[in-house]
Amino acid sequence: MKKIIVLTLLFLFSFVPATFAHSHLEVSTPEDGEVITENIDSITLTFDGNVEQGSTIELFGPDGQTVPIEEIIVTDTEVIGKISNELENGNYRVVWSIISADGHQMEGEFSFEINVPETETPVDPNDQENPEVETEKDDKGNQNDEEKQEIDQNEDFSHQAEDEGSSNLIPIVIVMLILAIMIIFFALRRKK
Repeated sequence: MKKIIVLTLLFLFSFVPATFAHSHLEVSTPEDGEVITENIDSITLTFDGNVEQGSTIELFGPDGQTVPIEEIIVTDTEVIGKISNELENGNYRVVWSIISADGHQMEGEFSFEINVPETETPVDPNDQENPEVETEKDDKGNQNDEEKQEIDQNEDFSHQAEDEGSSNLIPIVIVMLILAIMIIFFALRRKK
């Protein structure tokens, strides 16, 4: 009887490390919601576990169009996307997909903003103030509010994508516990 219980527990605990082997995003450069004031040439994602080849990074620019990633480098726990072109000012969205060491695909996304100060051109004091400039400033102000709302929505989705990965663990543990109880019940019943 003791052998059956010990073997059952060993069997159950042999699957536990597999459920914890999913790799989750620990940190990214740039970070989610970060405002960057200088140009960047790469995006680095660091995970808490090993990452397999075949992982991807997609970058979407302020206009929603895909920004080309020149090269994706996958090391043990990092995925690095090299950007070939200089990024213009605006909001960017990064969508990543990795294969963790246990073979499960994990996905997520985050956003950041590029706000590199532009060099000002000398203004001729003889020129009168241009009313179009004020209109552009007003448009940018309204656009910034819209961009902030979009960033908030992207942050919510990013956290939701991370939560989806850990929510798979609960059903697996419940099924394993039910199996253990059933095995113990039948083992004790057989003994009688």
